[in-house]
Amino acid sequence: MYTANHCSTCHIVNGVGMKIGPPLNGLSKRQSRSWVEEHFADPAKLSPGSIMPAYKLSPRDLDNLTTYLFALPE
Repeated sequence: MYTANHCSTCHIVNGVGMKIGPPLNGLSKRQSRSWVEEHFADPAKLSPGSIMPAYKLSPRDLDNLTTYLFALPE
């Protein structure tokens, strides 16, 4: 899901990607799972001024992507 949605175009994971958005390693220490899931649906609501587009993910894809992000090391 991370690769399919081209997340590395804006985010860094394990030192790879772009620095347009925040790095995603250690995300689980900074945000709750529910916050991240809501952020995918409406980034500007939770991060005013965000240029991240909204993502209409299926419940399964949302769970898989969030689980992946929360498994990343700091």
